[in-house]
This record gives sequence, structure tokens and C-alpha cells, in this order.
Amino acid sequence: MRFFKIAPAFLAIACSTASQDLPPELLVLAHIKAHMREELSRATNYTCLETTTRSQGGHGSKLQPLDTVRLEIVYDNHHEWYGSPSGKNLSESNPVAFIGSGMIGTGFFGIILSNLFLSDTATFTYRGEETIGGRPAVRYDFRLPRLLGGIKISLVGGSGTVGEQGSFWADPQTLDLLRLESQAAEIPPYLPLAEMRMSVNYARTRMGDGDALLAQEADLHMLQTPNRENYNHLEYTHCRTFSARSTIHFDSEPQASAKPLPADRSQDGAVMRKGKILIPDGSVVRGRIRRLERYNAAEFIVGLELRRWK
Repeated sequence: MRFFKIAPAFLAIACSTASQDLPPELLVLAHIKAHMREELSRATNYTCLETTTRSQGGHGSKLQPLDTVRLEIVYDNHHEWYGSPSGKNLSESNPVAFIGSGMIGTGFFGIILSNLFLSDTATFTYRGEETIGGRPAVRYDFRLPRLLGGIKISLVGGSGTVGEQGSFWADPQTLDLLRLESQAAEIPPYLPLAEMRMSVNYARTRMGDGDALLAQEADLHMLQTPNRENYNHLEYTHCRTFSARSTIHFDSEPQASAKPLPADRSQDGAVMRKGKILIPDGSVVRGRIRRLERYNAAEFIVGLELRRWK
């Protein structure tokens, strides 16, 4: 087995209904969908560290740990992009590029919600009020037909698209999603897949001066015929915004640096250490800002990670 991928749904149908004509459960659903569309529009400003703990085994036998995969992830325009946590950019749309074998999936960070709430391909059924994690919630079942998007799955024995059905729970006051569970449906007979289940938990995450509704953890479980079982547990941490704002000031007199660079500067323009040149004068340096915080009213602490130079 190589990977499975949740395919984005692109079909959008506009409709309008007077709110006073809707039953209460449909009115709440309309508010939840509008709220989640707003959350997804802001999700393109966030990136998180995705840590996937992978296990595999045979049917009926104990799962054995395989490995742990850490990737940086961002959601943008119905796609998820991946990269190495120490890499320069997030350019891979498929995390299978970072593994040698086993199962790995996409979609938990943003595409699942995009399929549900940014298009009208899913059908919903109200199931009543329940409690999730001690919080009151409303439950809706949903179904995404295979022919209108579904989930793309690629296995060693074949590839194909399956439908999806499941449930989600949302807070009726804040309209925030709390949990989503789903499973594969309409599995074509040529696909060597017996069962696939997944779940995602959501919560508010502090981001700068505000917060955002983001996936916190997810589970993916797959049974492949004739005798293969795979399990992934995903966690999302170190989330941050990646938008930037620059300000240029033209002072009447140049300001001296408060502290010298942590390296010997015995030659003009070159960064040296122990008598050897680390970075030649005039080099173009690429890296990341790893730390930026206010030290006092006029100074900031800046931590730089230099990756390469030429």
C-alpha cells in the first residue's frame, strides 16, 4: 500500500432559501456551514507541524510500530502542501514523497472540511443532540457519493475512488466543529480494500492576537485484502501564521547594533569562526526566522536559522 488521498470537490451549486422557512435543524446547519466557510477562508494563513505515527500488521495480529513522519503542512485553495520541517518551502501536494512504504493520507488539515462545507455535493441528516468531550453538541450525518468526488485511494493491488459517509458534531452556540468521523462507502469490487475509517478532533488554537479552529489530532485505520492492516495517528502542533509585514525606517543617523554577531569578524564582511571563513563576504544567505519577540520598548530578540548561502 502506498497512500490514500482525499480528493477536493469542485462542484458548487448556489441556492437561497428564506431562513424563516427552514426547520430549526436545517437553519443551524446553514449557520454551521457559513461559519466553517469563514474559518476555511482564514486557514490559508496558517501552517502546522503534522506528526504521523504509523503502524502496520496483518488481520488479527497485533499492530507493530513502523515509523514517525514529521512534515510541515499548509492548506490553500482546496489543496494541502507539504514540506520538510527544515526545508525552504512547502511544494509537495502528496506526502507519499517523504516515505518509503506503508500508508499515509492527506486531507485531515483542510480538505475534508472543504469537501463538506465549500460545496453542495454532500447530503446531511440531523441526528439530535449529544455530548462530545463534556460539551453539548448537535450531530449531523453526511454522505459524499463516489461519483461526485469521494476519496481517491492508491494501493499496491490497484487504485480507485470510494464514497464517504460519517458524522460530525458541532457546538450549537459557537458553531465550531468538535469532531468528525467517517468511513469508506461504495467500495468498487476491483479495489483490494475491506474497510477504511478515520476521525478528526477540532479545537481553538491560539494564533497571534487571535485564535483559529484547527485540527488537533486524527486517526486513520485501513484494512486491505487479503491480509494487511494499517493505522496512522496524526497530531498537529507548532501552528503559526505565515503572513508577513515589513516596515522600513529612514533614520537621520545609523543605529549601532546592540550586540555583535556570535562569530569572529576578523575579515571585512566575512563571518568567521576559529580562523576559518564560514560565510564569505557578499554571500546571499537563505534561512528562517525561528524567534521574534520584543525584548524591551526599543529592541527585539531575533533568532535566525541559516540554511544555505552562495
